[in-house]
Amino acid sequence: MIGIIGAMDQELSKFTELVEDKKETTYLNFKFIEGKVKDKKVIIAQTGIGRTASAMATTLLLEKFDIKYLINIGSCGGVDFKDRIGDIILGEKIYYGDVDLTAFNYEYGQMSGCEPYFTCDDDLINEFIHKNQNENIKKGNLLTFDQFVNDSDYLFDIIDRHFANIDFKSVDMEIAAIAHVASIYKKPILAIKAISDIIGSGSQDRDFYKYMDFISDKLAKLLYNLL
Repeated sequence: MIGIIGAMDQELSKFTELVEDKKETTYLNFKFIEGKVKDKKVIIAQTGIGRTASAMATTLLLEKFDIKYLINIGSCGGVDFKDRIGDIILGEKIYYGDVDLTAFNYEYGQMSGCEPYFTCDDDLINEFIHKNQNENIKKGNLLTFDQFVNDSDYLFDIIDRHFANIDFKSVDMEIAAIAHVASIYKKPILAIKAISDIIGSGSQDRDFYKYMDFISDKLAKLLYNLL
């Protein structure tokens, strides 16, 4: 079974419409929808916003169901003004943006007991690109905060001070926690992100809601192609 994870109903709704033979289950207020897409068994987990909620939902998903691998779909903030709304970003390396255990000789962003970053599965990345060849897809590093980052000065100050040699493609609020849990369970993971807003643009909060249907529809079609 393939686990599909998203934070918000708006991000998942278009893909959910493509699922056949749906069966809904709730554990600890987290909603899981089982079904089939192209005769493949899938289960959709809506985590809610933020790292704690996404880690809890991912853990429940992996404990309650027989999951082969995980796919996170959702919106993200672009970090470059050359980015366009709807650009697709595939995560390669995933970092926590505001974890600081450097007092105990960890690297900035590195959680205790973990590597400095989490990695997405190369085979899943390549398969996604192969099955969506007409789409402009970017691969790169993702950065996760437990806040909606809308201050570019704040973001680039952190990057300049702590990640100076790392090129980040986008920022979100969930993927590092999802990848963290996946690494503990040793499950492959793919992160498919669509830029919904540009950090520091001045219209970021409005763009996030304005383009959500467009983002959800695009993610659903690309994920369907993969499956």
